[in-house]
Amino acid sequence: MLSRSFESSHDLISQAMDEFPAGMPKLNFQSLIIAVFSTTGMKKNMIAGNFQYDDKPGHYITLHLKMDSSSVFIYDHLNDDITKSQFFDFASISRILQAIHDYFKKLRNESIQPLKFNQHSLRLQSGVDCGPHCLANIELILHQLDPAKQEFDRDTMAKIRSYHFLIRELMLSEFRLSFC
Repeated sequence: MLSRSFESSHDLISQAMDEFPAGMPKLNFQSLIIAVFSTTGMKKNMIAGNFQYDDKPGHYITLHLKMDSSSVFIYDHLNDDITKSQFFDFASISRILQAIHDYFKKLRNESIQPLKFNQHSLRLQSGVDCGPHCLANIELILHQLDPAKQEFDRDTMAKIRSYHFLIRELMLSEFRLSFC
């Protein structure tokens, strides 16, 4: 949808609600956890106004939008400043999240304010394991734990990668690791 033109961000969210109702949050959601993947090529395309996937290696981060505080918490295990990231176009990310935030605040008759972005300093990833870190961060946030206070060793990351492979390739329906 991002590659289409819209009159306003409200129009974008309204159309997304119509086309993908199961993929959008419910009216009274309090928190939205988003796994974001991008490559340097995707960033260039996004800046040029085109949203397009490519098959290049990229990077995963976790975003946590909290409606009550109008805040977004950024968890990136490269600890790159997201405003200067080689992978992510912060202007697009912030604009999209602000649009989601404003759309739902307006529907709830709540005051709309600019989002505050907070990037946490995390333990650096130990290899090509940003995806497992992203999954672990989501799990921790779901259990109301702070990913910035957690550390995972290579063995834990390897187990997460194994389960990811098994879930994807063998269609397992459960995840048997627990981080909490």
